[in-house]
Amino acid sequence: MGVKSQIQQKQGRRLFILAVQLFLILQYTEKTGASYLPLKYFQTESIDIAEHQPCLQLPDNQSTTILFQQLFPSKQQVQRIAITFITAFFGYSAYSYTLFSIHQSNIAISLDYNLQSKKIFLKVNEKSQETDYSALAIENWFFINLDIQLVDSKIEVLFQIHLSSSGNTQIPLTYPFLGQFIQSELEINYGNPPIRLGVNPSCQLISHLMIGVAYQTTPPSYNDIFYQLFQVKTNLILSYDFFYTQSNPGELISDIGDQFLKIKLQNQQLNNTISINSNFILTNQHETNNQITFSFYIKFNTLPTTISTYLQIFFDKHSYDLQFGNNQIKFGTQTINQNIQIWNHILIIQQYYLYLFVNGIEQISFVNNIPVFTFKYFFYSNDSSFQLNHIRIYTGSLLSQGANCFLKSSDGSCVLCMDDYLLDFQNKMKCVPKSAINTDNEIPGVKDWNPPRKVCPKNMINDNSSITGCKCLIGYYFDGNNCVKCPKYCRYCNSLQDCNQQRDENGNCQNKDAFDNGQSCLIPLFTIPHRQNIRKFESLPDFGQTCAQMDTNLQNFIFAKDQLKFNLGDSIFFSFYLVAKTINNIFNEINIANIQDGNNQIIKITLSCQIVNSYYILFLKFYVKDQLKKQYIFDQNDFAWIAFWTDNNNFVFMMSTNQYNYYDQLEGTFLFILSSNIQICVGRCDTNLINGCLSLTNFPITIVKNIPYPTQQGINQFFSILLNDYQLIGRYKLDINQSNPFSSISDSSGQPSQSQLQFSNPVQIFNQFQGFQLDQNIVASITYPANQYGDLFNLSFNIEFDSSFQYQSFQLLKITNQNTFLSLFLVPDYDQQIMVVQIYYINVSKTFKNAVLLLNQSNFFLIAARVETKKQVIVTFYIDIVCNYIKETFEVVVNPGNSIYQIDFGDNTTQYKVFIDNINIYQQNVFLYYDYTNIDPCFVYVNLAYMNCLYLKRGYLYYNNQIITFEQCSNMSQLNQASYMNLKDQTCNIKVPQNFSEYLCALMSYENNKFVCSLCKDGNADPNLNCLVCKKSYFFDSLTNKCQQCDAQCLACKDKSSNCVDCKYINQITPSCDCISVKQTQQNTCQCNYKCGSCSGIDNNICKTCSSDRRVMPNCDCNQIYEEKSKECVEIQNQINCDQKCQYCINTTDNCTICSKNRINPPSCYCEYGYEELSDGSCSPCQKGFLYDSISRKCKACSYNSQLGSGLNTQQQCLKSLNITYNNSFQEKKKYYLRFTFDKNLQIFNLSGTELNKIASFYIPEIKNSSYSIINPQFIQNQFQVEINVKANFQADYIFATFLTNKYFLSQDQEFILNEKYLNTQMKIKIGPFIFKQEILENQATLDDVSRTFVFPQVPDYLSEIDNIQFSLFSYQLQGKDAQQPNFAFLIQVTNDSLEVKNFFNSKIEQRLRNNFSYNLHLYLYLVLRNKWRILHLSNGILCINNTCTNLSLNVQIQYTKFKEQQSDLKGVFQYVH
Repeated sequence: MGVKSQIQQKQGRRLFILAVQLFLILQYTEKTGASYLPLKYFQTESIDIAEHQPCLQLPDNQSTTILFQQLFPSKQQVQRIAITFITAFFGYSAYSYTLFSIHQSNIAISLDYNLQSKKIFLKVNEKSQETDYSALAIENWFFINLDIQLVDSKIEVLFQIHLSSSGNTQIPLTYPFLGQFIQSELEINYGNPPIRLGVNPSCQLISHLMIGVAYQTTPPSYNDIFYQLFQVKTNLILSYDFFYTQSNPGELISDIGDQFLKIKLQNQQLNNTISINSNFILTNQHETNNQITFSFYIKFNTLPTTISTYLQIFFDKHSYDLQFGNNQIKFGTQTINQNIQIWNHILIIQQYYLYLFVNGIEQISFVNNIPVFTFKYFFYSNDSSFQLNHIRIYTGSLLSQGANCFLKSSDGSCVLCMDDYLLDFQNKMKCVPKSAINTDNEIPGVKDWNPPRKVCPKNMINDNSSITGCKCLIGYYFDGNNCVKCPKYCRYCNSLQDCNQQRDENGNCQNKDAFDNGQSCLIPLFTIPHRQNIRKFESLPDFGQTCAQMDTNLQNFIFAKDQLKFNLGDSIFFSFYLVAKTINNIFNEINIANIQDGNNQIIKITLSCQIVNSYYILFLKFYVKDQLKKQYIFDQNDFAWIAFWTDNNNFVFMMSTNQYNYYDQLEGTFLFILSSNIQICVGRCDTNLINGCLSLTNFPITIVKNIPYPTQQGINQFFSILLNDYQLIGRYKLDINQSNPFSSISDSSGQPSQSQLQFSNPVQIFNQFQGFQLDQNIVASITYPANQYGDLFNLSFNIEFDSSFQYQSFQLLKITNQNTFLSLFLVPDYDQQIMVVQIYYINVSKTFKNAVLLLNQSNFFLIAARVETKKQVIVTFYIDIVCNYIKETFEVVVNPGNSIYQIDFGDNTTQYKVFIDNINIYQQNVFLYYDYTNIDPCFVYVNLAYMNCLYLKRGYLYYNNQIITFEQCSNMSQLNQASYMNLKDQTCNIKVPQNFSEYLCALMSYENNKFVCSLCKDGNADPNLNCLVCKKSYFFDSLTNKCQQCDAQCLACKDKSSNCVDCKYINQITPSCDCISVKQTQQNTCQCNYKCGSCSGIDNNICKTCSSDRRVMPNCDCNQIYEEKSKECVEIQNQINCDQKCQYCINTTDNCTICSKNRINPPSCYCEYGYEELSDGSCSPCQKGFLYDSISRKCKACSYNSQLGSGLNTQQQCLKSLNITYNNSFQEKKKYYLRFTFDKNLQIFNLSGTELNKIASFYIPEIKNSSYSIINPQFIQNQFQVEINVKANFQADYIFATFLTNKYFLSQDQEFILNEKYLNTQMKIKIGPFIFKQEILENQATLDDVSRTFVFPQVPDYLSEIDNIQFSLFSYQLQGKDAQQPNFAFLIQVTNDSLEVKNFFNSKIEQRLRNNFSYNLHLYLYLVLRNKWRILHLSNGILCINNTCTNLSLNVQIQYTKFKEQQSDLKGVFQYVH
């Protein structure tokens, strides 16, 4: 067996204590002034970490090392080291810890602390300096500075710790040192360091670690260094160039970064000119880190006479105007004089000051101490046009100074060059000296493109490394000569291969067990199979000698086998919480949990206590069959979650406290649970009691069966089970029947708080498919005045975007607590049709690249918060963001104790439109389970005891509180009903079709304010084209009224499968799509066998024509006097006289290369099938009366006898052909028959024991087989007859018959048999158009009898002219009471401007209406309205429904002609309503 051990780190990201930073920044600027200071002779690096160290693990088990050589590879020796970070101390008072240490081969510098003595120790090798620090405690955040420099053969170290409430404390230390700091040897170490370093383990949270080094002998001052360490390194994230607008009109494209973002240009006319009344907005999809650098070039075409705003800058919701006019520039309240009709370089730097540079000179600065999470730059013009170019946006504000670059970004690009240097955008934004070659004729200070830039096609940018000089934008891939947008599941690809690593050519996951979340194919790492699990929530008893209320009954701590219902082979997991309320003395091991198999204790968990440095330390031990497997320790004051899992072969031990998470794996090869007689004890499982009191707390004991052994990456998901089960705090769903407009939605969760969702203005727009609409004027709020639920909620809702609206970035959600808030912003990416999600919380920003919201559909959104570590002022939050089926997680460390009191949806500062609904609110730390299997229909479950589905997977819907599939929903669609999906609510619903397209559709959804078809009743029809057109590679077959598949060689076909109108490859020709050989393999071409000049598009070995040197079809052998060598035809040398069977031969007379006539297969060249070899050597076909024997290859005389069994097939060609002369349908004695007439009398066979479907097949298009059957086959002289057994009334025009064998169709004289051409060939026989059951024909059926059971075709003729109608009814006429078949049928159409009656089936009716006697036609029809039957009577413009009459809005009198026969009874059946 082997042991794997792992400690799960508690992590947070980018913690900023702005109050401390701002204090130090302002303290520095008070001394130095507000001018921007570029970095000089100094390098910095940011280590963006936040790690909760392992504290008490053994040395060498877990360590973090930072090598200076990797951070600063350019220099060898270091003169000065500066380090700053934010920390929170952890640990037990009984131990001393090392904060971190710096090492070189002969030097060690460390910072140690002890929480019990409240001392900090600064050490350099053996020398130590300590200081008392009373503020040292685990409930505080501290700001640390460490300055180390070499001065006059000594090391000078200055340590500074800062707490806002207690000011600064410093420790100086000097140590003699004759050496140098060698960068290749320097390292920083924290965690559990190697034994060789001789320092203590670490136990603290470190965040925002900044390291700086100086190489000069006269380095910067202490203040300069730490001021610059607070600045964030710059990184170019967006670079917009109007050059690309030439090929992409109306779009501005960034050619930098991992996303070449596009921006819509409003009313843009010239490439780089912002015309009057035009505008555009730059926004971000990146974390800003509170600091932004913005650069652009601007030139006014006409001089504004007054100062006006042309650029509005938004930092979050704070705006600043950059104004131009009358040769002046104004920013904030300050104005400078500047010629604005020349190109000016504008540079704006945002940190704690806002700096404005114009043409390299700092002109304006003022304090701006507001954190920046989002930015928008809004360029617009109302009165004067201006030109823009080279717009660049950098995150961060740290710019350095170099030899030729005055302000250089951390990524190496220059923002502003020195005098006499030009910025070269052609060379990664480097600075080049100005010269006769390097000119700046277009924009001063910017090098002209030399050689000139190549204009790339649409969706491409310049790329010097490419042969063509262009490459596709990120998000597009090269296909032929164009850049094609990447599939949705691979949104930012460079090539199609990027997308197909996990997927097949159709975009489906190659691994069928993988879950497709819309982007990735995921294999489940951790699964919970059962939807009901054991969670004991009630108050659990304490145990110990000093407990006030202790349960003495040990049975109350046991889960018996009847509760567990354990089966042999089940895996088992259990967990519980434990806290020591009081400990009065040390104690030996007591049993606090176990698993027993009968009388055998197989798993045991014990607790003991020892004193270490005057403190009680608890020891938790796991035993398997009395063998100690793992031991953990924790403090008396710790709140411990203890868990165990086994599948009877492998084990996982787990413990989580406020300090850390532990888990260990043990892989075994033995079975130890040998029966299903299992019971579990948790709590007092020992007769001994401690001198103190232990509590299982009010948190649940959890038991879950059959969790499979997780993958290595999935084991830490066991810790999700420590989260609790909670009820809904609030649920807000639109009630479509409520008053309009409305100002609030009530809480339907059933909780006592009953907080309402209040709207700032009444909601005007809402519907059942999208929810209620919010815009700039409507903000929705929920207030919790006395919230006891914690810092954050778990919040889910549905959201849909109005596709016609041009979005800017806007704030969708704000969750406010006592001191802080969480903001959720959405940023549009129109090119990808997505909204990017950005979260800002406690000065932490996070942009989600994968979890995005989609335009033009309903989206499920979930924000789920869970607390991993909680101290007095330290909370580690893990926050899941789920967009539809994609989950991303970010971590943040915050101050606790702030309860939420308000949730706001919407933004009253920005124009936007969204639909929201189905708001569900749970408190933080609720148990959530994401199911990544393809078995379970639900994706997100809430709570563990009774797992409630929060969101279904694709392909599933709710119907009558049951979960069904899309297919099951579509199957509910019938003639007068259409199934549709409400994707917001994930429900299947039924409606009456409102138009012809809905009639053809099997399943619809509501998208973009209308119903669209998702699946046609004909599965091969295209739902994107209203089911009126077949899908690609299908054609409409008029015989079957269905879409049928084209032959394999066709990309598209028409009328029949082989009539190709488009082929797959460029060297195929229609209509056959035969392949034409090409000499060299090219892209998107097919290839033939080398012998072929052209070949079949299905099989390249089937030649249609031969290559130029070949003529002999079908094998395309070489021409005469040629032979084949190495796939070439070469002339035969030394020809000889060949045998008669050879046309050409080689070497010997009978070694044929080409056969004589009617011979095949050289060199033997025997007679082909059906031919025999005569005495003269020729091959002759078998004569009449003879049969070819393939074994002897001879013609044998036919034998006419009466043996008509299986042997008949071998002699069929000896018989003459029997033909069908006529087929028809008819009625007789109120039954329907089909009759086939032959040209000879037929031999009579007894078919009573023969299955008719083996002789012939019959089917009626679009009518289910259950509605009819074919019975009673009979031979009557020269006729074959079958009966149609009608089981349901239906409408049909034709029936198709196909004979499958001819063995039963033999003439009486046995000389004729059914011609094989009739076999497997469909015969179309006219019937109907209305077919009725026998009881309908025999009795005087009422209208109810007919209409309630009538079956219409499921898919009408696609070529029908019935479209764009608002109301229509089918009707038929039965003449007299004894009418057996409808005389005719017609269609009543009511359109916007007319009412028409059209003959629909029988043209003979026209002949019967040619007289002058007319009368008013009265129609009595059944109509379905809201699922109730109504009688409709239409006469002379009066509409009567159920005897209630009103004037018809269309005042049209329907005139029709009376028949010469008796007056007709007119009856009708409902077909569909529009």
